[in-house]
Amino acid sequence: MVRLAAAVVAVLTAVGSVAAGRDRGVFELEGGASVSGAVLTVSGALPAGPVPSFGASSPMLLNLSGSIAELSGPQVAVLARCVRTSAAAPPVDAGAGFRRVCIVQLLDGKGAVAKRVELLTGFEGVTVARELGPTDAKPASSAVAGRTVVLDAEKYRQVSLGWARYRGPFAAESAGLADQSAAPPAKAGGVVEEMAKPIVPAPMYLDEKTFGERFISGGRANVLKVARKLNDERFFLRVPAAYDPRTPAGLLVYINAAPDGKPPGVLFKALDELGIACVGIENAGNDRPVVDRFQLVFDAVFAASERVHVDPRRVYLSGISGGGRCASRLQCCFPDYFTGAAPIVGLSTYFNVPLGGGKHSPAGFDRPNTARFAQLRTRRLGVLTGPADFNYAEIVAAAKGMKGDGLQVRVFEHEMGHQLPTAEWFLETLRWVDEPYRETVAKEAAEAQRLLDAYLKKWGEAAPEAKNVRAREELAKVTRVGPWTPAAWRAVELLK
Repeated sequence: MVRLAAAVVAVLTAVGSVAAGRDRGVFELEGGASVSGAVLTVSGALPAGPVPSFGASSPMLLNLSGSIAELSGPQVAVLARCVRTSAAAPPVDAGAGFRRVCIVQLLDGKGAVAKRVELLTGFEGVTVARELGPTDAKPASSAVAGRTVVLDAEKYRQVSLGWARYRGPFAAESAGLADQSAAPPAKAGGVVEEMAKPIVPAPMYLDEKTFGERFISGGRANVLKVARKLNDERFFLRVPAAYDPRTPAGLLVYINAAPDGKPPGVLFKALDELGIACVGIENAGNDRPVVDRFQLVFDAVFAASERVHVDPRRVYLSGISGGGRCASRLQCCFPDYFTGAAPIVGLSTYFNVPLGGGKHSPAGFDRPNTARFAQLRTRRLGVLTGPADFNYAEIVAAAKGMKGDGLQVRVFEHEMGHQLPTAEWFLETLRWVDEPYRETVAKEAAEAQRLLDAYLKKWGEAAPEAKNVRAREELAKVTRVGPWTPAAWRAVELLK
């Protein structure tokens, strides 16, 4: 792969170096006017109808309108602080190798679009913001035309974690927009399909800094450079047999120890019963450098989330043997990305695992920092093994130590060796991992229905008039409290 520094990043000599602090002006309005907020769209056009207000909206309504997020004024300021302002990060030319993430439509004090900023991401994890005019007919002023800045990778990732990724047909049809950059949605339920190209890169890029910070307590990581040629890779996707994009699915990444990337059939019963999609990766087995395997997992999640309507609160990991070790390492080091794991006959942890007789298995990574460890305590990790598995003693001892640190780790023991479990055994494990999510969604659905019933009793079955702000806000609240639930879809129908 041609290095980014040689092929993509070029200093804009016509603009020159920008002094520290001034780069944030990309997210500011000319003349010092205040930014009241922003709507993030997948195309250059605003959502159909009026610009959403910051009270009477929700992530679900935004997604249905063709947007991926809505930011308040303070949230725009947080996004602006992602800009790297040092002399080492001059403006760059966002040319070949970059793909649009969205357009940030900056709103003035009257709620009108005063400026647009295009966000683009590249194959080596670089995200840039390029200044546009308020409309295609009115470009940015000549003094800053095309001004482009680099965003700090980790800050941007944290800011963008909650933005919608799915751009499926129901959203485009609702918005009356055609998103040319949208990935083709998954087709048949219950069938393993190879993902169509192109496969676009995830914002997460495991460079030496990120790898060291996540896995070795900020130390310098001596790892091979990621070989990120996604259109040469093969990703396999399976959606649940009864999948309906109107209801978000979960997502399970399966990491094999062997080269085969198709999810194994023993997973399907659990995936269908629980409503979880699955993605597997070809040639991501034990013979592949670990940094490549990890990077492919992030890219697989991002690619699948563009094709399947995935709830980001329900992204899980699994894998067998060395793939199970990868799943456990990623779960522990990235609890902000992955919300549970079900490794099979393989488990790595952050301490040396005693095996008896003075022997031990070395730690697979360093203990996560305090904030991540606290988040890890909210995740579940269920491990499948049995007495005939040669990793059994290590897994049991590792799980015991992790539970002693307050982690939710459970060993599911069966009469099995170093092999795949039965469909029933995997269902039992994944059902336990997924239990907190199902309980949360059940509570959301009940509360949304309660709010909808109260609305109908108060306002009746008729759709509220546009000027009835109070009634419309009550319906918007239904979609905020219980997004994508039957009550929320009924609220959407009334709002239309």
